[in-house]
Amino acid sequence: MKPKLAASGLKSAAITALLTLLAGCTAPMADQGEVITMWRPITSDAEQTYIQENFVDAYNATNPVNPVEVSYRDWNTAAQLQQASVAAGEGPDIIYTAGPSNALAYIQAGQLLPLNKYAEEFGWNDKIQPWALETGYSEANLYLIPETYETMLMLYSPETFEANGWSVASNRSDFDTFVQQSQDAGMTAIATGNKSWAPTTEHLLSVVLNNVAGPEAVYEALSGNKSWTDPEFVDAITTMKGWFDSKAMGGGSEMYFSTTVEELYNSIATDTASTYWTGSWAFNNVGEYFPEDGQGKSWDWSLVPPLSDRVSEPPVSIGIGRTIAVNAATKNPDGAAAYINWLIQNPKAQLAKTAAIGVAPMPLMFDAADFPADIDPRVASLYQTIADAKTIGYLTWTFWPPKSNRYLYEEMDKVIVGDLSVEDYLAGLDALFAQELAEGLVPPRPNPSN
Repeated sequence: MKPKLAASGLKSAAITALLTLLAGCTAPMADQGEVITMWRPITSDAEQTYIQENFVDAYNATNPVNPVEVSYRDWNTAAQLQQASVAAGEGPDIIYTAGPSNALAYIQAGQLLPLNKYAEEFGWNDKIQPWALETGYSEANLYLIPETYETMLMLYSPETFEANGWSVASNRSDFDTFVQQSQDAGMTAIATGNKSWAPTTEHLLSVVLNNVAGPEAVYEALSGNKSWTDPEFVDAITTMKGWFDSKAMGGGSEMYFSTTVEELYNSIATDTASTYWTGSWAFNNVGEYFPEDGQGKSWDWSLVPPLSDRVSEPPVSIGIGRTIAVNAATKNPDGAAAYINWLIQNPKAQLAKTAAIGVAPMPLMFDAADFPADIDPRVASLYQTIADAKTIGYLTWTFWPPKSNRYLYEEMDKVIVGDLSVEDYLAGLDALFAQELAEGLVPPRPNPSN
């Protein structure tokens, strides 16, 4: 899930009070300048325990001179607290963000350390998937290291599909039929809701832009060669708005803004919804709702099908879910880089994490021997699908510039409730994106043919 980075312009007194509070959150482990600090958002107690044991304690056992100290934070508050602290010239040595678009504010403010010399020294170009590493550059400088990668998917219960005689749709016509049959059965066809996470709307936009307008159109628009007001984008946003109006998506706008993530998982497990459009981060928590003890339902996933004639096969929309960077104000840049390098040099540990708690790995250059034997085959299948993708799409929080990215979901919420027309929404996006394009703020992107 993707937190927002906000909170600049705090009063100096408020920042002082905030930093005093934060300073008391963790006790120092060694003399000033030796400890490498990081504030890490987490989604569960299991994630915190696993990360601490396998990615903090394990590192510190062999690197006692510059141990890593992690302060675990809630996703909904971590970004704002961190940005305020860094703006005051403080903050952790290693900065955690929710994707390249969210990190651009730090880069613009000169708050991140260029990592080019470390990439060359440690050979990161040969370790990290090229498209993923490219998203960490601004102009010629490497600032961001991808900590996770992800895609959008459609979660469902095979037992529910079998009981209703459904199969996963392969085109728009089949999907429209499925939507109608779901509603006839009293189920929401596309479960979604943003009460737990306000930017959820951009997850849905990432699907319709790529699956309706098509990856080629998105690529051309991101490259500045196409207008966001062109017909294929009107079609994409109109499609999404229509699903909300018919209550096929999220049960309608009123339910959408009041539904939690917990309710969404439960809706699939209890047959109140037939699919849940989410991201690969769902693997973190889905097991809590599907114990698969032989007594209840199981879960599976599929890519969302092509939703227009412009799209011939399901695009695998890729993006960076989390990034790590080095604070320009750190007193120990070499120590921070050494820890990042340790993460990059351990592909088996990355995939073991995914097998154990469902958290996505770093986008490293994996081979078959790196995958643990106990990884859930459904999870392994997802990452194999990404590796084998013939056509990729673009997740908004990775490939849109920051103001345009925020506009996408905040203003789309107005479209959903009928306070803004599709045409005005896209015109506003087009104008804002053109401004950020001229300022050189659009992140780099791979070609959709991958």
